[in-house]
Amino acid sequence: MDGAVNSAAVGEVTFWEQLEGVYVREQDGKYMASIQSNLVHWADEFRSDPSELSITGTREVCLSLGGRVYTAEISPSLGTLLWDDGEVWAKRKPKA
Repeated sequence: MDGAVNSAAVGEVTFWEQLEGVYVREQDGKYMASIQSNLVHWADEFRSDPSELSITGTREVCLSLGGRVYTAEISPSLGTLLWDDGEVWAKRKPKA
């Protein structure tokens, strides 16, 4: 063994870890989904199986839902996902 350390496992937050959390629609605070790893777990009212997120750019992801592909720009500083259909999802901060 050469003593190399996987830097992602020591102190660096992975791309998916940055996205993980609970998301609400910024407009009205409605719960939309939670993201765990690369899966979007939809609110019960959507009656949809989890959707897989794919990385499409440095700060961009996409998913397929109902036969349509949706793309979101990630704004880590704001904690938001800016979807191409106009919705903005805000990451809910954990309760202290």
